[in-house]
Amino acid sequence: YSIVQQACLAKFLPPLARQALETVLQRSGIRPVEDTNSVATTIKTTDETVTIGNTTVTRDKTSVPSKVPDILFYDIPQHVSLLERLLQDFTMGEHLLLVGNQGVGKNKMADRLLQLLNLPREYIQLHRDTTVQSLTLQATVREGVVVYEDSPLVQAIRSGHVLVVDEADKAPTHVTCILKTLVESGEMILSDGRRIVPASDPRAQAGAVNIIPLHPKFRMIVLANRPGFPFLGNDFFGALGDLFSCHAVDNPSEESERALLS
Repeated sequence: YSIVQQACLAKFLPPLARQALETVLQRSGIRPVEDTNSVATTIKTTDETVTIGNTTVTRDKTSVPSKVPDILFYDIPQHVSLLERLLQDFTMGEHLLLVGNQGVGKNKMADRLLQLLNLPREYIQLHRDTTVQSLTLQATVREGVVVYEDSPLVQAIRSGHVLVVDEADKAPTHVTCILKTLVESGEMILSDGRRIVPASDPRAQAGAVNIIPLHPKFRMIVLANRPGFPFLGNDFFGALGDLFSCHAVDNPSEESERALLS
């Protein structure tokens, strides 16, 4: 039941669609089970591994520790349970999509996950004026001269870092959809003529000009507000949700709020 609810992001469906989904699940004999948020889940870290609940993975040994997030985070039950699910999907090589209202802690969850895994982060925030060119190139001023450099997206692809894409629902859909081929096939054409290809591509192995190999450790964590009122952003989940492992970030439960305040 919870898997279907998560895959459909049922919490954010319109009432009629949510009611239809519930009807189909009941007819199929799929019913909710008891809430597992009350189960005590803990986070244990060592220099080599991190354990969240029943999931243990190896921490990365990065050469750029300055890019690893270091934040203040309170391990309340609801967030620890979500972190465990994120860790499982991330370890399987999935790109993550976190959808929720403003202020529920989507950025905190992404940063905490990277902090636990000791992974370097690149960050990019989208807005309604974001263009395809600004998504792949950024202008900086050096000694009074405007210089165009690779955006955090291209830097993450080159170095194998994790790219956090914030406010993904704010950008036009035709801009965010250029990420579709990148996630789906590992290929993308940049505005300056360069091409991103998988590391196994013959052009990447031959060191061809204008070819950027996709680092095998590259991952994306996309953050978006839920579709509809009052945010009125683009439906990123509807356009690209099938390519990501989707997770709904909700407000803390009463139990988690008490744990946060205590």
